[in-house]
Amino acid sequence: VSKDEPQKAAFFRFFQLYFRKFMNLIQLNLLFLVPAAVVGFLIYLFSRLTAQPFLVNLPVILLSPFWAGMTFVTRNYAREEHAFL
Repeated sequence: VSKDEPQKAAFFRFFQLYFRKFMNLIQLNLLFLVPAAVVGFLIYLFSRLTAQPFLVNLPVILLSPFWAGMTFVTRNYAREEHAFL
């Protein structure tokens, strides 16, 4: 691929990138599933011990770093930059 080659239309680039990164997106979703399952299990364990307002905020507090990492990786995929998974 030469650098002087014109870019394809956005529609075709989207599907080209999607199919090229499909397995990486599945891996990313599975990596996100692990902390989400742990948080869900913690909510189940602590539901009888603590007040309800604490449990409502627990996913936001514990999953925010994982959402940030997932956003970083998908943003780099969209920009076609390197993202270590």
